[in-house]
Amino acid sequence: MAIPLARMSLRIGLGKRGGKLKADAILVETQNSLNYDISFKTEKDNNDITQKAKTKCTHLLMKNPLTKVLPEVLQKVSL
Repeated sequence: MAIPLARMSLRIGLGKRGGKLKADAILVETQNSLNYDISFKTEKDNNDITQKAKTKCTHLLMKNPLTKVLPEVLQKVSL
C-alpha cells in the first residue's frame, strides 16, 4: 500500500478554450522506495492544449529543486 508523504500542486489557466488545469505531485512510499504520483484535474480534457499543458506541468513539477531533494531528505530522516 502506498503511503503519501508530501504533495505539491500547480494550477494554471489554459485560456478561454482550455479552462483550468490542476496538477498534483504526491510523493508516496511503496516497498521501501519513494516515487511521485502525478495526477491532473481539468475542466476540459478533450483538446491538444490540455495535453501540452499536462506535459509542461509534469516538467515544471519535476524540475522544482524541492521535488528533487525531498525524497533524499525523507530517506535520511527515516534512518
